[in-house]
Amino acid sequence: MAERVSVARRFVIACLLVATIGGVLVTQLIVRASATTTATITEYAAGITAGAFPYDITTGSDGNLWFTETVGDRIGKITPSGTITEYSTGLSPGAGLYHITAGPDGNLWFTEYNGNRIGMITPAGVITQYPLAAGDDPFGITAGPDGNLWFTELGSNQIGRITPAGVVTQYSAGISVDAGLYDITAGPDGNLWFTEASADQVGKIDPTTGQVTEYAEGISAGASPYDITTGPDDNLWFTEANGNRIGTITPSGVVTEYSTGISAGGNPHGITAGLDGSLWFTELSGDRIGRITPAGSVTEYSTGISADAEPFGITTGPNGAVWFTEYSGDRIGTLSLSTTATQTQGLTVTVPAGTLSIALAQPSIGFGTHDGGSSSGPANAGAITFTNTLGDGSSWSASVSATDMTSGANSIPVSDLAYSPSALTATSGTGTVPTAGATGPFDFAGCGGSGDTVAGVSYSCPLSLFMAPAATQGGWTQPTNTITLNVPPGQAAGSYSGTLQYNVIG
Repeated sequence: MAERVSVARRFVIACLLVATIGGVLVTQLIVRASATTTATITEYAAGITAGAFPYDITTGSDGNLWFTETVGDRIGKITPSGTITEYSTGLSPGAGLYHITAGPDGNLWFTEYNGNRIGMITPAGVITQYPLAAGDDPFGITAGPDGNLWFTELGSNQIGRITPAGVVTQYSAGISVDAGLYDITAGPDGNLWFTEASADQVGKIDPTTGQVTEYAEGISAGASPYDITTGPDDNLWFTEANGNRIGTITPSGVVTEYSTGISAGGNPHGITAGLDGSLWFTELSGDRIGRITPAGSVTEYSTGISADAEPFGITTGPNGAVWFTEYSGDRIGTLSLSTTATQTQGLTVTVPAGTLSIALAQPSIGFGTHDGGSSSGPANAGAITFTNTLGDGSSWSASVSATDMTSGANSIPVSDLAYSPSALTATSGTGTVPTAGATGPFDFAGCGGSGDTVAGVSYSCPLSLFMAPAATQGGWTQPTNTITLNVPPGQAAGSYSGTLQYNVIG
């Protein structure tokens, strides 16, 4: 089931055309553009052993999602289509698997909290374990900028580093006593950043020197910073599990906390950066997924999440959707956004019986940048600008529609309204964002780019090219910039109004 929210990106584009034809005043007014976003949540349980308690999740180099099963002592894999495979061969009983990350070597690396080991699994499912000292209790793990894996040690209060060959180095200098080291991530400044849940601090470690710096100012007492990730704004974003807030810290150490929009008792845990330019987080106790913009605006989604699911880990998948674990529900969930963008062109004409043509420059088909793959603007007249925030293989569609022209009880059928010389019918199309190395929609000259489209990059295409009739793009065919209104014989004179509506869905 989809949960619908209204996107706060509504603007007015006004373009007034006045012409006199045989003493008749003809007026065209472009009046509004808007976008509505729909969130769809899907849960997958088939293939997960009961009592597994899936904890963390990440995207692998093979294009699948990989997750840990804390109680089940298994590593799970789920394809973007929802097929699940579990792996246990090579794992020691009672390992206590927690965090997982994609490594620089193309493998998946994970922590074994109870087993005091770092584990590695290849995309083919072959597992290797590397032992640590008793009581180290490894917890969070991430790939570092130096080509190694970095992890937190909750028990020994240290930061660890392991090379892809399995050589371990540990760092403790500069870390507060009993800090409660939880999660760790690579920062935009080349350092590794980590949370200290017990000390209510965020720390960073230089991967070259091992020097540690801790930050406490701006973090509320009892906040319990938990998960951490790098945001699209090049700041670090973290969840405050007990504080029921989302925090952000700049590379220079300035902290801001956000609580508005987060339901009481939500208990934020996992956090990840989305392709839409926002941060996405799980609410363990609230059975919700939250979204926060870099400006701090929060939206929560719950429709489609089973009761007592306890969403925990979260990541952005290869298809642009966010994927999350349901710790108590023994499920993997995914949330995808689709945005319907519309621009409505109001037409008002005052006519006698007869035929008239209105020549005009095509409007800017600009919808504002919004979630999912869509268009952004306003663009130049007669062009549409597409910003690709969809992942490889994601779908989009476009259409144009119109309403009958009406004047009181009288009307002119939409079938008599046309783009000359093409009729305004059968004007919808669909396409697929090309996968790496392939050609596809928006992959042609004339759009301000060449080669495969890249997420976050805008391409401005003339409408006639963007909606080429025989191309894979499909959709609108606008060979000219003339709109013709054919007034039926005997049509009652009057002021007739109707709309043209452009839609892009991705």
